[in-house]
Amino acid sequence: MTAAGEATDGPPQGQAIVLLSLAGFFSIALLRSCDPLVPEIAKSFDASIASASAPVVAYAVAYGMGQLLFGPVGSRLGTFQTASIGCTFAALFSLLCAFVASLDQLVAARTLAGFAAGGIVPMSIAFIGETVPYSHRQTTLARMMTGAILGSIAGFAVSGMLAHYMDWRYIFALLSLGLAAVTMGLWLHLPKLAASAAPRSRTLANPLRQYARILRLRWPRVVLISVAIEGAVFGVVPFIGVLVASEHGLGNLGIGAVLGCLGLGSLTFAVLAGRIIARLGEFGCARIGGAVALGGFALVAISPAPTLVGIGAFVAGLGYMMLHNTLQTNATQMVPEDRSGAVSLFAFCLFTGQASGVALFALITPLIGYRPAVMASGIIMLAIGLAFAAAKQRMVAAEG
Repeated sequence: MTAAGEATDGPPQGQAIVLLSLAGFFSIALLRSCDPLVPEIAKSFDASIASASAPVVAYAVAYGMGQLLFGPVGSRLGTFQTASIGCTFAALFSLLCAFVASLDQLVAARTLAGFAAGGIVPMSIAFIGETVPYSHRQTTLARMMTGAILGSIAGFAVSGMLAHYMDWRYIFALLSLGLAAVTMGLWLHLPKLAASAAPRSRTLANPLRQYARILRLRWPRVVLISVAIEGAVFGVVPFIGVLVASEHGLGNLGIGAVLGCLGLGSLTFAVLAGRIIARLGEFGCARIGGAVALGGFALVAISPAPTLVGIGAFVAGLGYMMLHNTLQTNATQMVPEDRSGAVSLFAFCLFTGQASGVALFALITPLIGYRPAVMASGIIMLAIGLAFAAAKQRMVAAEG
C-alpha cells in the first residue's frame, strides 16, 4: 500500500474494475432507461408528461439518498463488497418495475431500485481511489466509466428503440437479468481481493458525523457544489426527448437515437481520455469541457432538423464527460482518509441535483419552452467549468 491507502493497480484490481464497469453499465442503464420512456409511460397510465417523469425523479432521488447509507457501509465492509450488495438488490428491485400496475407502483419500484443501485458506481470510484495512484486515476476512471457510459447509451437509445417493439415493462426485466449475471461475477471475485483490500473501519460510522467532517472542509464543498449544479443542469436530458418528439415529430426510435448520441459523445471521451487529458490537463478539461457542452446544447436548441439535434447531443455528451470526469477525479482525492464517505457524498450531490433538475425543468419548460431550457443548460455548464478550474488553480497556488 502507498500513502493514504493507495495501492498500485495489480491483476486482481484490474479484473475487479472490469466487473465494476459492467455493474456500472447496468446501474446507469437502469437509471437512463426511463428517460426515453416518459412519453410511453404517460400513455400507459393516462398521465401528463410532468407526472410520467416522476419515476425518473424517484430513481435519482433514491440513488442520491442511498449514499447517506453506502458511505459508512463502504468504510465498514469495503468498497467492492458494498458495490456487490447494491448490485444484488438492484437486480431484485428492477424486476419489480416489470410487474407494476400503476404509476404509483412504478415510482415505488424505481425508488427501491435507485436506492440499491446507489452503491455501485460511487463505491467503484472509491475502489479506484484506493487502488490506483492519483497520477493515473483520471484516465483509469474514464476507462472504468466506459461501462456506465455504454449503460447510458443503452438506457437512452436501446430502451427507446425496444419500446417501439415491446411493452416498456420488458425492458426492466431484461435489465434485471443483466444485473443478476454481473452480481454473480462480483461475489465470485470478492475472495481474490481479500489480501489487497484497503483497511476497514472496525465500527459503522455515524453518517451525520462522517459527512459533517467532510463538509467542514472548504475544497470538498467546492467540488460538491459544482457537481450538484452540474447534475441539476443535466436534468434537462429527458426533455430533449420530449423536444424531438413534439417539435421534430420523432417516435421512440428517433428519441432513442438522439439521446443515444449523448452517450456516444461521452464514450468518445472515455476512449480518447488518455490523449485528451495529456494534452489539456485537468484545468483544460474543465474549461474546454464546459465550452464544448455549451456548443452542443446550443446546437440542440436551435437546430431545425433532427440530424443536427443528434450531432448537438453528441457534442454535449463529449463536453459534459470532460467536465464530469475532472470533478470525479477530484472527488477521489478531496478527503483521502475517507474516500468511501467523500465519493458517496459526491454521488449524493450529483443525483439529488439531477432529480431537482428534472423536477425544475418539468415545471419551467411549459412556461419558457424546451429550446430556451436546453440553451440555458449549456450556458450554466460553461460557467461551472470556468468557475471550477479557477477555484482549483487558486487552491493549487495556495498549497504551492
